Amino acid sequence: MRGWQSLGGGLELHGWSSLPQGSGLGTSSILAAALLAVIYTAMGVTFTRSQLIHAVLYIEQLLTTGGGWQDQVGGVMGGCNRGHSPADPDVRVYVDPLPLSDQMVRDLDHHLLLMHTGKVRLARNLLQNVIRQWYARQESIVRCFQQLVVNAQQCAASIAQGSGTK
Repeated sequence: MRGWQSLGGGLELHGWSSLPQGSGLGTSSILAAALLAVIYTAMGVTFTRSQLIHAVLYIEQLLTTGGGWQDQVGGVMGGCNRGHSPADPDVRVYVDPLPLSDQMVRDLDHHLLLMHTGKVRLARNLLQNVIRQWYARQESIVRCFQQLVVNAQQCAASIAQGSGTK
């Protein structure tokens, strides 16, 4: 038996996070992925991580949070990854795993620090402003987007060479 019938009734899930709202850590996307994985599993649905990433993208857009484009990649895939999506109306998120040596992990552990300023940043508000400026082809935003792509590629190349912390 598959689907809701296999549950013998309904399903009630509760999800929460102790991270502050608007922290910018992709919490809503990662929680959505976790809850959706639980629902799929309870219903006997077989799914891949890629399907989960794309389902969360769809959920986040339905919820009009403005998030969900890539936030779930880290939570779903684990490890170190480069998530990217080509300029195409059929949005597809591709994930390139970036293997880390044990030394690289130790170096990152010693050099990375996560700080929360207490300032709330909601993805919807930020994204709306950026998208308006993108559609207006504001030069600074276009350059910023181009540089983000270059920076992500350079960072992935550095990690692949084992020089990400130098």
